[in-house]
Amino acid sequence: MSSVLERTSGDKLEVYTLQAKKATPRMVRDLVTKALDDAEVFVFGELLALPSVQALEETEHKPYLDLLHIFAYGNLTQYRTSADELSLPQLSEAQLRKLRQLTLVSLAAASPTITYDDIKAALEMTETRAMEDLIIECIYASLLVGKFDQANSVLVIEACMGRDMRPAELPETIGHLEAWIARANVVLGDLSVAATTAADQTAAAEVLAAEVSQEHDERKHHMELSIEHEVQALAGKEGSEQGRRQRRRLAPSAMPHPSHRR
Repeated sequence: MSSVLERTSGDKLEVYTLQAKKATPRMVRDLVTKALDDAEVFVFGELLALPSVQALEETEHKPYLDLLHIFAYGNLTQYRTSADELSLPQLSEAQLRKLRQLTLVSLAAASPTITYDDIKAALEMTETRAMEDLIIECIYASLLVGKFDQANSVLVIEACMGRDMRPAELPETIGHLEAWIARANVVLGDLSVAATTAADQTAAAEVLAAEVSQEHDERKHHMELSIEHEVQALAGKEGSEQGRRQRRRLAPSAMPHPSHRR
């Protein structure tokens, strides 16, 4: 979901960053305004990182840089509380809708369920139907994945896009990633040991199976030889007995010869 959105948003943002690299402060201000109005741009880190954009800090166009910071990292409430202090430009209808969408993304990133009341308060909306329409727009724009639980008046979040990260947040995030990598390496190590153990056990089982098979074959062969010997012995005994009976049938009668009769 987010990969498609980030690719689209990044492609559109690249157009503005290329134009802003060598632009005058006034042109940069106009490009920032266009980027904030663009319905397909929701990340602004690359634009903020440009020296030409950071240079607005020392010009009369600084409020546009401050506004860009709010779209990158902030929400609608932050805009309202700092608008007068920072002399922020008034939001266009497109910018107000986008800032509401980004505010909802921040809420989704913070909690798996958000009540309708909390959403309405954060987005400065009073009508449930209008709020639901904006949520549906966010879903179709791949800003988040979720579903309505109208019975309990909550939005259930399954996933959401990632917003820009403040430079000051990078060390903590890197620390979390390094800790995750360390845990992953431990799991991989355990899996490697388990795989080696399983391989050893499989090899041992194969050796044992081969030994059992060999012993079975040897016993079978021994039994076959024994049976063969017994058959031959029985056959020999039977042949001897038949021979004796045959010789008895062929032997001369024991009756006296007629010449011997008186």
